[in-house]
This record gives sequence, C-alpha cells and structure tokens, in this order.
Amino acid sequence: MGNTKCRHIHKDLIFGKYYNVADPKEDYPAFVSDKGFEKCALSSGVSARICAEIIIQDMEGKTQ
Repeated sequence: MGNTKCRHIHKDLIFGKYYNVADPKEDYPAFVSDKGFEKCALSSGVSARICAEIIIQDMEGKTQ
C-alpha cells in the first residue's frame, strides 16, 4: 500500500480521487454515496490480514 494517509489511500488505492470529508456540501455526500466508509475499512482489513499472516508464519517457524 505504501501510505497511511487517507488522502493518498483515497486517491491511489480506492477511488482514484481524494474526498475531503470535512466538506459537508460536496465531498462528504459523494464519499457516503460511493460507500466510502466500507471501502476505506477494506484497506485496514487487508493490512491486518497481511500482518497476521506474517506473525503466524514467524511463530510457526520458531516452533519447528
């Protein structure tokens, strides 16, 4: 993924553009309409899964 800032995750990974969710008139409604909360949670979930896989592989290597 390469970045932890929402601005970059929005633009580079999820939507292809940045939504300023502090803008109540344009960007926030568009963010909600584009299922922003669900999509942004995906990147955290993928990161957690990758970390868990690395930890499990490391633990399995130490017990063998």
